[in-house]
Amino acid sequence: MNASMHEDARQREEARLWGLRLLIDSACYRLRADVASPHDAIDLIVATKTKALKLFPDKEPQFDLIYLPRLLRLVRERWGNPLPAAEASKPATLLLRHGK
Repeated sequence: MNASMHEDARQREEARLWGLRLLIDSACYRLRADVASPHDAIDLIVATKTKALKLFPDKEPQFDLIYLPRLLRLVRERWGNPLPAAEASKPATLLLRHGK
């Protein structure tokens, strides 16, 4: 690979990272101010995860480790725990599996 190919790959990666930051920041804003119900909030998180995995298809574990707790914390801060008691004990990654 020559230097211009490395630079092009670096720029594409930076663009994807910028897109992910924008996606997560937008979801956080909407969870704080715009979403009307806990059900809509969970739908937003699932949609956000789906979009993030389109940008980074092989990074579901990283999303679940880094972003999912942040997004769920915003839901809990606004509505408490919106999940039924039986599901609240399950890890969030099982509840928000990609493609469900």
